[in-house]
Amino acid sequence: MKTYEGYENSEAFDMGKTSMNYDGVDIVIYDKERLLVKLIRNKRKFSFDLYKELIASYRKIVHELDMTLVAEYAYELPKSNMVMETLRLEVL
Repeated sequence: MKTYEGYENSEAFDMGKTSMNYDGVDIVIYDKERLLVKLIRNKRKFSFDLYKELIASYRKIVHELDMTLVAEYAYELPKSNMVMETLRLEVL
C-alpha cells in the first residue's frame, strides 16, 4: 500500500468497515480488530493512562478477536512491524 505523508489511501479506509443498527439507524463503524491496529499505530497521540486502559480492555477480549484479521490490517497499513511487536508484548 502506498501512503503519502502518513495518510492512508482510500482503499485503507474500507478495511474493517462494518455496519450496525443503533436505535433504528444504520451506522458504519470499524471492527474491533481494525480499531486495535489503529490504537497501536497512534499510541503516542493518547495519554499514557488512556492508552494502557484501552490495551487492558483489549487483553480482556483477546479471545474474541480474529487475529488473522489483525495481522492482515497490520501488514496493509504503515508501521506494521511496530504494530505486530506491540501486539506480542502488550496484548497477547
